[in-house]
Amino acid sequence: MLECKSAGFRAGGAWLVRDINLRLEPGVLHVIAGPNGAGKSTLLRLLSGDLAPDEGEVRAGGAAIHSMNREGLARRRAHMPQNSNVVFGFTALQVAAMGRIPWGDEASEAGKNIARRMLEQSQARHLADRMFVSLSGGERQRVIFARCRAQLEDPAAADCRWLLLDEPTSSLDIRHQHDLLERAREMVRAGVIVCAVIHDLNLCLGWGGRIHVLSGGRLAVSGAPQEVIHPGLVEQVWGRRPIILHDREAQPYVVFPPTRSFSLSAQPPKEVHP
Repeated sequence: MLECKSAGFRAGGAWLVRDINLRLEPGVLHVIAGPNGAGKSTLLRLLSGDLAPDEGEVRAGGAAIHSMNREGLARRRAHMPQNSNVVFGFTALQVAAMGRIPWGDEASEAGKNIARRMLEQSQARHLADRMFVSLSGGERQRVIFARCRAQLEDPAAADCRWLLLDEPTSSLDIRHQHDLLERAREMVRAGVIVCAVIHDLNLCLGWGGRIHVLSGGRLAVSGAPQEVIHPGLVEQVWGRRPIILHDREAQPYVVFPPTRSFSLSAQPPKEVHP
């Protein structure tokens, strides 16, 4: 289990997140949602060990994350950030193989084979020999996702492992969004704790096993997506009131009506010349 106990972090005298009590258990895909500036990325960096809490603690498998040595932590935790600034001349395969650095086999054929397999499962095998800097935003996301999966590839793992994904679907088309989340769910079934920051509430409803909503740096609510995502809470947190509809299989989905009516047949405004 991965958990925050009254965790908080501040920068420049302001608390970015505070009083976070959060339990991430295996067996479900955890989703963090909330408006811009709510503290989602900061929380993920606390869970990754990249940031040390200014108050409270973050624990994995009963041990404080910051008591772990860096190599041991890197073998148990992978973090996919919003932006991956790889500026050197690496191929996609070399970037994916970087996930094997904690294991020391990134340059070996065995390590490269793991990287190739993860690229293939991320719908990115055909990109292996392409320069990473030449890839589109969505292609880069798929390669970095493969790197993270390669990092956690350890069939003999008995310790708690966790994967943190910060807006992993932001640059992906519809097909690849669902492919990536299906792979994330496969990792959940393999015993890895997976937690993803997702803005699209319909993806939260469709894929999340448990959703944690942040607002103003604090945890507003946690629960099953269908219980948490309701018009009142969405309006309170995001400032827009949605309509909740259901498809033929009773799966809910969110629709935000336009703030004012408009007509596609309306005449454009006339040009005004001074």
